[in-house]
Amino acid sequence: MIGADDTYILGPPEIAFPEVKLHGERLASICLKLNYSKMKCYIKESKKSEIYHELREAATIPEGLTEGEDGTTLFSLHAYGVPIGNEVFVTE
Repeated sequence: MIGADDTYILGPPEIAFPEVKLHGERLASICLKLNYSKMKCYIKESKKSEIYHELREAATIPEGLTEGEDGTTLFSLHAYGVPIGNEVFVTE
């Protein structure tokens, strides 16, 4: 049995969203499956654009939100306690 967990794709929408499909194809080539149903996209509100909406919808990845300990909305994720970006990223 083989597995991989918590993959991140970081970058602007025109790079990040098309990369999701390529990432899935690469994983399939080594007999792993990308779990699209667990994916979320995190993006700062001010970075949302028409191309972002078009590409996100085409990739069928829902938007996600992260809340800080005080209940405020954060526009980045923490992986192993380390903040990751505040642009666009997709996570499974």
